[in-house]
Amino acid sequence: MPEPPRRQGTILVVDDDDVSRMMMESVLRRGGFASILTARSGEEALTILSGITPDCVLLDVVMPGIDGFEVCRHIRATPRTAGVPVIIQTALDGAKDRQNAFRAGATDVLVKPLEAYELIARVSVHTANRMMTARLEEYHHRMEAELEEAQGLMAALPPDTERLEEFRALGIAFNDHLRPSSAIGGDYWTAWPFEDGRVGFFAGDVSGHGVSAALRAFLLHSLLVPPPTFAEDPVLLAAHLDRRIHQAFQGSRHFVAGVIGILDPVDGVLAYVGGGFRDGFIRRADGSSESVPLSGLPFGLVPDMPRSVRVRPLVPGDALVLFSDAVVEIADHPDAPADADAFRLWAMAMIAQENPPLDQLAQRLGDRFAERFGDHVSDDLMILSAAITRPPDMP
Repeated sequence: MPEPPRRQGTILVVDDDDVSRMMMESVLRRGGFASILTARSGEEALTILSGITPDCVLLDVVMPGIDGFEVCRHIRATPRTAGVPVIIQTALDGAKDRQNAFRAGATDVLVKPLEAYELIARVSVHTANRMMTARLEEYHHRMEAELEEAQGLMAALPPDTERLEEFRALGIAFNDHLRPSSAIGGDYWTAWPFEDGRVGFFAGDVSGHGVSAALRAFLLHSLLVPPPTFAEDPVLLAAHLDRRIHQAFQGSRHFVAGVIGILDPVDGVLAYVGGGFRDGFIRRADGSSESVPLSGLPFGLVPDMPRSVRVRPLVPGDALVLFSDAVVEIADHPDAPADADAFRLWAMAMIAQENPPLDQLAQRLGDRFAERFGDHVSDDLMILSAAITRPPDMP
């Protein structure tokens, strides 16, 4: 006769009758199970279960002391063993007896006398399901740990507190609100100082969602930090991004919608190159606002895209506000902003009502937006503000 297939998994057989217990162990071993534990009572079963987690429990009901139903309830009440399949085997075959078994938490019920083929088949199915579930749970926990680590890495991409204080000393207050649609996302920004007191920045929305978008954001970060030597020229930096992103994303149809800018607090000027980002706006010190067009093809779609610099005045008390698509892509809320101008009006109304400090502008806008529309946001959300707080501290 051919040897039975070797089956994985540890089986715990619980029965106070020596003959029944040894018979079930023998049948299971002939069926290919090598790891079998046995218990003569409910108390002994609980002792074993306190130290190991079997892949299946074959459990008699009628036993002196702690019966099978109580053992089953204990298994279900213990988090470590709650998912272990329990097959109750009993001579009681009435409908009420089966109901009691399932109410106690049984996965399956076998009626004595047991058929060897049925015993092996049911234990095999439940053990295989349990082991597959355990592998999926292990994979899930590993993915959660890796996503948590990736979240930390993504959170470290924007300028840290020390760098933000450096910008503040130059007269520029950056503030952000970042909220990925899943565990991690592709919205990204960074900034860098120049020796003459100006500050360059990039804000972008990498196409896609989740892990793949985050990986593309890391690639984008590698192209910008540290900034290339020609980063003082937004057009040259845009050409650099177009070529490198097109090369890296070629064939994937992915791109980066964004804006490259240089803030000059000394001369009170914003110079920028738009690349398919949502139009931002400037909140002026006098309470007015104006749109900042950021049209153009996203970065990376065309390797040699002609681009030009636009210039806007930005003086102390003014704040540039940028935002990603999520704020205008809410389809299932009647009051949600329909376009960039609608968001500008909503944001200006909130600013007029609450008058948030310039160095908290984006965070306050993001918090209020999340309170009102957060459950309806399906894309990565980024709001970034860059305010000119005062002329820079000069040596």
